[in-house]
Amino acid sequence: MKQLNRIIQFNQGNSEEKDDWVVIEKELKVRVEDQQFTIMCSPHSEEELVVGFLYNMGLIESFGDIESINFSGNEAIVKLINIKKVLLERRVTSGCAGVGVDRKQHNLIRRKVLAKTSSDVITALSMELNQKSLIFKETGGVHASMAVLEDGSKLFFDDIGRHNTFDKITGSCLINGKDIKNAKLVTTGRISSEMIMKAAVNGVETLISRSASTDYAISIARRLNIELIGFARGQKYNRYIV
Repeated sequence: MKQLNRIIQFNQGNSEEKDDWVVIEKELKVRVEDQQFTIMCSPHSEEELVVGFLYNMGLIESFGDIESINFSGNEAIVKLINIKKVLLERRVTSGCAGVGVDRKQHNLIRRKVLAKTSSDVITALSMELNQKSLIFKETGGVHASMAVLEDGSKLFFDDIGRHNTFDKITGSCLINGKDIKNAKLVTTGRISSEMIMKAAVNGVETLISRSASTDYAISIARRLNIELIGFARGQKYNRYIV
């Protein structure tokens, strides 16, 4: 989602007043029983975002755990069939939304075998993600992620928050009955510990990013046997030794 905004563009000492595309940012309040979360997001695919967020935070185990989601303005009111109390902690995260909520490190899937994706596949997927990222090309203001599922189908979402792109993929899989386990995830955002843990909760086998990985994310990938690729741009990439 984007809108035109008036700017003055400066270039090598010259200036020009013109219209330019900027991304739209929305504050979405998610109310779940007696808990409330605030997600800064792009205003589209909000049901997928909420469902994926609830799953990745450990508040639900399946889409069937949700009785209803009602959207009203900037609020999503969620009713669960069985209220599940999980241990959550508030912390300042490296995500775009600032203060967030993270589940404790449980239910993380450790893979038995470390995947070894070929160079041709890594290059093809990183180039395909770049081609699909049309809003980024016009605004430079969003992240994007694409999941390649085991059945060969692909899911693409963009958002101002890199975490949100993954939550939307998770939510879409839950809503539509698709299996995300053993998927390859390609993203534009930095691979932080939060991103690698979301990958582990979903059983993702490979995480490929146009950006860098943190040392903590690498240590988690090593412990959980998740293939980790960074700086995937064209035919260049870094394979982190995990």
